[in-house]
Amino acid sequence: MVELALLMSLMAAAEPAEPEEPEKPVTGIIVDATMVTVQHSRYPKLLDPERKTVYPTPKLVDDAEYTGFEGFKVSLEEARKDEERVGKEPLIVRPVSADDEDPAGGSMLLSAEDARRLRELNAERGLLDDDRIVIVLGLAVLRHVPEAGAKGVARNVIVEIFFSKNLRRETIDPALSLQDSSGRRLAVQTAYQRGPRRLQVKPRELLTDGETYTLTLASSLQADGRARLGADYSFAFTVGSGDRDDTPSDPDDADDTKQGGA
Repeated sequence: MVELALLMSLMAAAEPAEPEEPEKPVTGIIVDATMVTVQHSRYPKLLDPERKTVYPTPKLVDDAEYTGFEGFKVSLEEARKDEERVGKEPLIVRPVSADDEDPAGGSMLLSAEDARRLRELNAERGLLDDDRIVIVLGLAVLRHVPEAGAKGVARNVIVEIFFSKNLRRETIDPALSLQDSSGRRLAVQTAYQRGPRRLQVKPRELLTDGETYTLTLASSLQADGRARLGADYSFAFTVGSGDRDDTPSDPDDADDTKQGGA
């Protein structure tokens, strides 16, 4: 029996392993700047940590047909759809920070690893020389209080939402809605603070115990630099009974924006 088990083990070891699927070649570059404050710019740059230019390449700049960058997108979803520029297998890189020395506000610093990878891809496939790149100027919700699915929320709650970029104040109220479970839309008061990038939303009425409310931010919400949410963002919370202070309160005064209502 021992000899049989050993023989079977040796036969199994001798069987050829299934070949691994070859890695699909990268067809383009998506620079996801959702978490970095950058602006639309005609000539944005990608820089390595030593501030040497990775993009645009000298070959691209010398191309008589190159008249500036035209690949800004508002979301990753929109970027992936642009197969004419980035193909079906794009590589996604995320910049470390914005380049504070760029007066146009459109340039970014890459990590050393990402800079090396992009240079290698350009040497192998010419992706940067051929301008096979898009930049996502997205806007993201970082966190909010109450959290999604929270229960026992106070009737006089002031909802706080934090963003990756500073919002354009005039786009807030048209993009925001607060509804109860029957679909009734509640009037709210809003206040926005640019420093912490915090939006406060206060219902103009005390909420109802046991009721679930849904706050929605439409994709039309915009940040500085024309960045937008890629899709509607919603979360729900439930008001609950308990020993709470339901004394009406007001949102904090915004530091450099006016309060509004919806």
